[in-house]
Amino acid sequence: MSEFVKKTVREQAIEGYRLMMEEALKRDEVDLVTRELALNDLFFLLVYVLGVDFANNDWVFDRCREVQADPDGHLDLWFREGFKSTAITFALSIKDILNDPNITIGIFSFSRPIAKAFMRQIKWQFEQNQKLKDLFP
Repeated sequence: MSEFVKKTVREQAIEGYRLMMEEALKRDEVDLVTRELALNDLFFLLVYVLGVDFANNDWVFDRCREVQADPDGHLDLWFREGFKSTAITFALSIKDILNDPNITIGIFSFSRPIAKAFMRQIKWQFEQNQKLKDLFP
């Protein structure tokens, strides 16, 4: 990369993740650091723990930061296919549950099958995502 090309904030965050993991590896604390990042960084949880690789872009990174900074009390109006359901209904719900296992979350939709599909997706992560299960036994 040319020294004149400025890295995006997402690229800087990814570089920060890499450096943290290198340090964690030296101290044999990779799981501990990964767990802390998953609990406190919505984008990291979404892309690196939940495995939603297609969300690794600047738009989703910026939306995750916005949602994470102030998650409640807003009507989120994003364009269709803008990752709102992925970032909020899916990833933020999982993050909230990881941080407070006793939380109650309601998932509403104009149709029951769509709400149930989100619930199944979240349930699948907790039951089948081995990385998530290893980090949060």
